[in-house]
Amino acid sequence: MKLTLYVIFFFIIFNFPIPGVHSSIFLAIMVMLLLYFRKGGRNIDLYKLTKILRTSQFTLMFFLYLVLIVYTFLWAFLHGTNDYSIIKNLTLCFITILVGILFVPLAINHLFKEDDYLVEFSRLILVVFIVQSVIQILAFVEPSVAKFVTFFRKEKIQGFDYGGIRGLALTGNPYFRLSAGYGLSYIIFFYLYFKKKVNFPVIVFLLLFIGSFFSGRTAFVGLAVAIISYFVYSFVEVRLLFTRIFKFLGLIIIIVNGIILVYFFFVPENIRSIVDDKLLPFAFEFVYNYQSTGELSTSSSDTLNSMYFKVPETTFIYGDGRYMADNGVSYYKYTDAGYMRNLLFYGIFGLIYIIVSQILIFINPFLSTMNKNNKLYLLFILGFSFILHYKGEVLMFSPLYQLVVVIFSFSYLLKDFRCQS
Repeated sequence: MKLTLYVIFFFIIFNFPIPGVHSSIFLAIMVMLLLYFRKGGRNIDLYKLTKILRTSQFTLMFFLYLVLIVYTFLWAFLHGTNDYSIIKNLTLCFITILVGILFVPLAINHLFKEDDYLVEFSRLILVVFIVQSVIQILAFVEPSVAKFVTFFRKEKIQGFDYGGIRGLALTGNPYFRLSAGYGLSYIIFFYLYFKKKVNFPVIVFLLLFIGSFFSGRTAFVGLAVAIISYFVYSFVEVRLLFTRIFKFLGLIIIIVNGIILVYFFFVPENIRSIVDDKLLPFAFEFVYNYQSTGELSTSSSDTLNSMYFKVPETTFIYGDGRYMADNGVSYYKYTDAGYMRNLLFYGIFGLIYIIVSQILIFINPFLSTMNKNNKLYLLFILGFSFILHYKGEVLMFSPLYQLVVVIFSFSYLLKDFRCQS
């Protein structure tokens, strides 16, 4: 049962295409329905699910997304553009969240060992990202594994492997969304590390770190946020401040030495040459650029900055109701920056609605009696989503990220989820 649930969650959070089934999330739904009705529908899982669906937290989330979907449809209709392509992405995110909620009772009843909902779900997320890292490493060093992974890749991204260093993950979106997910996994890791809830932290961190290389540089922004979060947690518990700092420094020293040891003594020469020539220049392009030009920049950051530009006043206020360019392939105005795309489609008021909605999903946990560090943890996750949205659509739009946000938003209701029959 536990292994099945781990696989189901992997299928939900990474949602990759499966020939003959459409996608892994649909397969996850079918398996979960079988689990729910294995006792004729009269079981603790179904009871717990109904309790969740009756909470104000679920009602709030459902209402916010329903309004956004209707608002989006009307905006394209009223502008006369009939560009409803944005609804596909929004609906996928909403469905992913609902499927994630369907998974919650099964996880609580049959997977979690401790009563701490936030810690247990954080561990679960860390596990699936560790598995994803292992898949990417195997695909990188073994062509047959890479070929197997491409079998589950979307047709439109076939061939976009950047010389064999990207697109190695078993996921529907192996680029920005996966990289954002790895950034989130760092925040989760340091939260669990602070609470002493991570087994083999050096190995776990190394796997996340290596997985980040293949997913994209955005993940390292999450690493920076995660390190800051660890020190903030430590400052909240002042009496343990110096102990936590020394513990952190010890972890870094062990990790750095571990990386050097593994890389130079256990990685084959042919793999090291690929890493040196392709992977490191890609992952640390900003360092290479600084050494040669004295500027901390990358080609992607320069491109991203150019995707923010002035718009006419009418567009700023009302938007254009456009999400895709006339060719139906390129993004409208050739920008994929999150805030800019929202502004171009909805105008400023639609963008404000998205921002406020994202905050409201976490408002109940923030106003609850959760301890300070748990609230800070959620605050860092929320704050990171706003940082990510500068690069791509994350607020209310990224299925992976919003799945985690919504699942975590129920953490303050943990006691209400428990039942004995």
